[in-house]
Amino acid sequence: MKLWVCGSLVLALCGSVWSAQEFEIEPGWSHVEFQVSNFAVHTVNGRFKSFSGSVLYDEADVTRSSVTVTIPVVGIDTGIKKRDEHLQTADFFETVQFPDITFRSERIEKKGDAYVMSGPLTIKGHTKEVDLIFTFNVEKSQEGTQTLHAEARGTLNRHDFGINYGSNFSVGKEVQILIHIQAIP
Repeated sequence: MKLWVCGSLVLALCGSVWSAQEFEIEPGWSHVEFQVSNFAVHTVNGRFKSFSGSVLYDEADVTRSSVTVTIPVVGIDTGIKKRDEHLQTADFFETVQFPDITFRSERIEKKGDAYVMSGPLTIKGHTKEVDLIFTFNVEKSQEGTQTLHAEARGTLNRHDFGINYGSNFSVGKEVQILIHIQAIP
């Protein structure tokens, strides 16, 4: 259930150090969602209500781009207040001690029609490299203003991040992450 992160995570677009343009993620037009199996009969869907981040986008070479994202765990929303409160306890995210989920891309590679962004994801004080598959486009308005849109997907093992509550039957081991972002200069 921590795939939010990616999530935090992530979000998937880019810029290079030399010719990169910085874009700020617009939270009102972006979202980080997750899905995890519950008792193998239904799926818990959730999202993070807020996050912030930036994208350094290198138009000439997308693989030189980078993404940085921070997701406050208190913004978790599964549609059930009692569950959201439980997710913030030591059983899951331990929000008091670990208030944020963070991701920073370290490399981007072209794979077929998409790209793969890899980098350290930190949840509950545990850091592990994750891969997020993403697609993106950049649109220009008639005035020349650019807007970057991206979609990223990934799968996390909650145990890799110290989230061990319940059995893998009651709370699925794998968490699916889906991230949509819109970012502007």
